[in-house]
Amino acid sequence: MRKILSLQWSRLRQYYKNNRFIFVLFLVSSIVCTTGFIYLYGNLIMSMRLRNDDSRIYRRYSLSFENVEYSYDDIAERMGKLDLPVEDSIVYNSYFDSSNGSMVNLATPVTGEMYVVPVDGRHSFTNEELREGANVMIIPHFFLKVPAGLDQATGIFEYAGETFQVIGHHARPDDCYVPPETFQRLNLKITNLRIILTHKAAGTAENTDNVEKLKSLFPGGQIDSSYEYIRLRNYDFPTELTMICLVYALSLFSFMFLMKYMMETSIKENVIYGIVGASKNRITGLLLLDNVCFSAFTALAGILLHMGLKNVFFDKVNIQSDIPLTYLWSDYLLLFILCVVISQLTLLPFLIGFRKHSLLSAKGRYSYM
Repeated sequence: MRKILSLQWSRLRQYYKNNRFIFVLFLVSSIVCTTGFIYLYGNLIMSMRLRNDDSRIYRRYSLSFENVEYSYDDIAERMGKLDLPVEDSIVYNSYFDSSNGSMVNLATPVTGEMYVVPVDGRHSFTNEELREGANVMIIPHFFLKVPAGLDQATGIFEYAGETFQVIGHHARPDDCYVPPETFQRLNLKITNLRIILTHKAAGTAENTDNVEKLKSLFPGGQIDSSYEYIRLRNYDFPTELTMICLVYALSLFSFMFLMKYMMETSIKENVIYGIVGASKNRITGLLLLDNVCFSAFTALAGILLHMGLKNVFFDKVNIQSDIPLTYLWSDYLLLFILCVVISQLTLLPFLIGFRKHSLLSAKGRYSYM
């Protein structure tokens, strides 16, 4: 092993002595290329962004009550027993009007503040409206299909035999919000319950535990977890990783011409190895080992460069700057291995060309020899 390391060190020094400019240019270019590869890994792979993406869509649990009935008070009582940090919860009465194909989800909060994305008008109820259960409603600024009971000109909505005054519009389609007292007075069947936790499940086991807690509190309810979004995104990891590896390989391939040039300028040493008995396979192995050393060095340098500039630069130029990216040691290890392996693959065409010629004929091809 000591002899191999000594031989490898002498070969790297010889590359440097033969052409210092090309040697330095190859290393710098490879380091920049590797750093770009690490940047793409974090920004183009969805599962990386999901680690710190705490958007509401990833914290949602939806319960459907098709075969069981729960009153508003019953749901409120059960929500008080739920051993999970809840940001807000909403109950729905979903009504499909077959006469014109419209859908209305009459909704009201059970716990927490009502979350809507305002468009115009008011997006919350006054204390008096909440206390009295006023017939006021916040509706979408667009419906997938406009309900038959809505008069958009006057802002009057006829629903469940009562007249509601529209006080504002929000961005989510089909969801119409009324005060809790109003919802209870209408005595409509609750068809759905949506719960938003304060943070998303960290993993499959934690998500399963949350689902089991909800099942025990709401037996008979069909539960849909937003963890399915995360699981589906994780399925895309191999495809996304393959795509950025191809981009990295194509970028690195252009720099391999510099490596080819360094190989050619060191042909004299390779001829001497052949004269003293080294086989072509042995010399090919040495060239591969040369590239392993180069790629390992540039990969490590690129990783250290990314780690050093992550907070001051790379976090500021992420595709989604509001979502900080977390690179684990396992990510850096995977990237290191990929950099070394892809580097060897991009070198193969040049090695194949090298093996087509004997060492002595190769020596005669270069006038500087």
